[in-house]
Amino acid sequence: MYNRSEVITHDHQNDDDARSTVEVFAQEQGQHSPHENMGEAGRLPRRDMKSRGIGMSLLVYILIFSSFITLILTAFQLYLDYRREVSVIEQRLGEVREGYVHSITASLWNMDQHLLRSQLDGIVRLPDMTRATVRETFGGVVQPLVITAGSESAEVHIWREFPLIDLAGADQQVIGVLRVGATLSEVYKRLFDKAVVILLSQGIKTFIVSFFILFIVHHLITRHLTSISQFVSQMNLRAPLQPLKLNRNKPKQRDEFDHMVQAFNGMQTNLEVAYDQLRQANATLELRVSERTRSLEAQIVERRAIEASLRESEERFRDIAEAASDWFWEMDENLRFSFVSARFFELTRLSHEDVIGKSLGDLVVNEVLTMNGSKGKVTQEKINRRAPFNEVEGKVRGSNGGVYNIQIDGKPLFDDDDNFIGYRGAGRDITLRKAAEEAIQRSHKELENLVAERTAEVHKLSQAVEQSPVLVVISDLNGYVEYVNRAFTKIMGYYPDEIIGQETSIFKSGLTHDSVYREMWQKLKAGLEWSGELLDRKKDGSTIWMQVHIGPVKNSEGEITHYLGIEEDISLRKEQEERILHQAQYDSLTDLPNRLLAIDRLDHATKLAKREDTKVALMYIDLDDFKKVNDNLGHDVGDALLVEAAKRLASAVRGGDTVARQGGDEFLVILSGLQASIDAEPVIQKILHAFVAPFVIDGADFVVTPSIGLSIFPDDGDNAATLLRNADAAMYRTKDQGGNGFSYFTSSMNEEGLKRLQIERHLLNALDRDELHIAYQPIVDAKSREIVGVEALLRWHNAELGFVGPDQFIPVAEHTGIIVHIGRWVMETACAQVATWNSQLGLSLSLAVNVSPRQFRNQRILETIELGLAQGLAPELLEIEVTEGLFISKKSEAAALLDQLKERGVNLSMDDFGTGYSSLSYLKTLPFDTMKVDRSFVNDLANDPDDLALVTAAISMAKSLGLKVIGEGVETDEQLAILVEQGCHEVQGYLFSKPVPADEFINLISAPDALVRRA
Repeated sequence: MYNRSEVITHDHQNDDDARSTVEVFAQEQGQHSPHENMGEAGRLPRRDMKSRGIGMSLLVYILIFSSFITLILTAFQLYLDYRREVSVIEQRLGEVREGYVHSITASLWNMDQHLLRSQLDGIVRLPDMTRATVRETFGGVVQPLVITAGSESAEVHIWREFPLIDLAGADQQVIGVLRVGATLSEVYKRLFDKAVVILLSQGIKTFIVSFFILFIVHHLITRHLTSISQFVSQMNLRAPLQPLKLNRNKPKQRDEFDHMVQAFNGMQTNLEVAYDQLRQANATLELRVSERTRSLEAQIVERRAIEASLRESEERFRDIAEAASDWFWEMDENLRFSFVSARFFELTRLSHEDVIGKSLGDLVVNEVLTMNGSKGKVTQEKINRRAPFNEVEGKVRGSNGGVYNIQIDGKPLFDDDDNFIGYRGAGRDITLRKAAEEAIQRSHKELENLVAERTAEVHKLSQAVEQSPVLVVISDLNGYVEYVNRAFTKIMGYYPDEIIGQETSIFKSGLTHDSVYREMWQKLKAGLEWSGELLDRKKDGSTIWMQVHIGPVKNSEGEITHYLGIEEDISLRKEQEERILHQAQYDSLTDLPNRLLAIDRLDHATKLAKREDTKVALMYIDLDDFKKVNDNLGHDVGDALLVEAAKRLASAVRGGDTVARQGGDEFLVILSGLQASIDAEPVIQKILHAFVAPFVIDGADFVVTPSIGLSIFPDDGDNAATLLRNADAAMYRTKDQGGNGFSYFTSSMNEEGLKRLQIERHLLNALDRDELHIAYQPIVDAKSREIVGVEALLRWHNAELGFVGPDQFIPVAEHTGIIVHIGRWVMETACAQVATWNSQLGLSLSLAVNVSPRQFRNQRILETIELGLAQGLAPELLEIEVTEGLFISKKSEAAALLDQLKERGVNLSMDDFGTGYSSLSYLKTLPFDTMKVDRSFVNDLANDPDDLALVTAAISMAKSLGLKVIGEGVETDEQLAILVEQGCHEVQGYLFSKPVPADEFINLISAPDALVRRA
């Protein structure tokens, strides 16, 4: 289509010769040229496209001033926050001086390096504390003691030194110095986050106010100036002149715009009178010369127009015939190009240094890339929001100066932890398509006007279309095909006589949504062009992706007579896009949906469930003991097991359910359309049954069971994040119950998690605050009822939490590693206490102490035992109780340590016998002296035949292995009688005494009538 300026120029060119003749005649008559009389009023005004509007200047000034004020206020606020944060750290350092200096001084005076390390570890665990060092400064020491805790690589911004003064001596001498370092890294991070929030919020507010002011200025002033400018630029003296009118409410009094409108309308009237006079003079002159020049001028004009049209048409269809190819690109997390395929460089002749490592902004600044219209700003905003973008058009300037029209698509990438890692997308050269679209727009009217006169030229053009690699289809208004080119028959497989006369719907594959076709026909029937992508079907039944552009063909009266379609095969690009999309949404190992896609499907399922009033179940599945497979047999076997586990999970669920890989050995299952929570249990049972059969990997059998946690929408949460967190908590409940089962989420699980955090926080300093104490429970000879030994049991009472049971704080201590320090204290204290009783009262009591598997790491148990025996207790009176959890991960190492303990003369006891699946094998192969029957079997010994049979078998087996048997939890005489009858050697329980403090226990064993084994 021609724009208005092009039409005016064309009309003037047709009259060039006649106009020059009129001017010559006027000069011969002594008259002035009519154009000279028009003067400047006859010229169309030009717009200065580079000028900046009034509103934009106002917006810039407002933004600059507001930004300056915002920066000053933000800096002041950050300074105040910085001072407050530093004062908190100073206060914490003061707490270190008050809470630790005295205890560290005592430990240094006693040269207790282990306790010193424990205390320094407690300091560096405090917030912002990164390093703590104790240095001995006592005079006369050749090699002073130096102990350091914390990371050497951590940044230290504040150092404080505290002298360690021995207050016990008379002269209160300084024996050392405590040096504590604190970091401000977290302070800087918090200040930075706060600065970002302030600047963003203030910036948004400033932009909103500025744009509102810009709107007011535009509404009152600039839009009327624009209307006047457009009115002047559209003035055409060949058409009747219309008076200037402004679209605004009539003011009460005349203002500047009213005066301006009146002046413009008066000027129009004067121009119209002058132009009428000029036209009359021109008509008289044209009559006198038209006979001599009309024939020659018409031939010349027609020949020039035909030649120009032929050249333009030939060039246009050569552009259409050029092939287009795609390329692919990637950005890193810093939004810089890390990869661009070779096709891009072949097209543009640019070097890798021109693109790789550059951002979109760098390419624009370097004039390599130009974004079309407002798309550039919108695209940059989407990139900043980590959102996908599609069909963004721009221009690339090649190294040879050539400019190429391109179109790019992009999708953000995230890892398993939902961290942004970059962009990936495709680009294509649409120079040919752009040229074709422009060619079609320019040629429609020319083709309609010259069809009858230029049969030969149309034949040449049709040959160009026929040879073009781009598919060309012409149909009538009802969609019946009238023409297809050779490329169409080659790609689609139809011969011309097979397709001409058929409806274009024959190409439909049924896979493109009907709304796309409705939109296409609405635009075409309205006389508009349509562009888009269609999935068509070829003659052989296969599908093909097409980039389609369809435009109406109009006759000289402007009526639509045909539709012209230009199509390009983009199947390869679509295949690459689908591959990229699959890689972004599916796990590469199991080909299951990854966490990102699973969360999206969970969101969709919850929205559908809310609309249909149904429920959704989310399963969080973890494979029990999978870490042992990875650690012992390698990741290749572990990966093969994960693939097989994924297949079993997928086979156990329903057709519409989702199985996804959360990460590691964790999976998610989404069950939708449930009427009640219990509807999920048939699927759960199928999953549990699917894992009954062992996994066969490389000829070896592995038994791996699932632990399942369930959360239900909407009962347990109304969003994906909450459901996922609650299902995870339920899964851990299943783990705590032994695994290979399932648990529903309950509100108490959140309470348990909070309580666990409280226990961990208070337990860190429980030993320093003297909150821990040892209770002693007697071990009694089953026949004589003499007290032959004592078991040391740990107890904890906290001022805030009250009494905390061992079943609550012992697992936390083991998880955090605090059990090592606590276990050393228990061993040392209990051994000293029992050694004192034996010495003072002439007894030979044995001591049983429970130890954690965590204490066996790095052979720490040997050091702990040496500390205990150093208190004066004979090795043969010390019995170490262990559970089978010690041997689950590294049996050989644990067995070696047990052998070393036996060499020191210490007795070994298997605690909680019967609660694990492999206790029997441990008793046979490891150097145990004692077996303790768990209290859970003794409780129902008199009432449950199964428990009786198990205890009888256990005692008999222990005797055959030469082991001593101790029964735990004896509370009744009937239970005791049964144990004695079965041959149990020793017992303990509430029948004799509950665990009591040391001062009560000494009263128990020192009473005149007490039955206690003597030395």
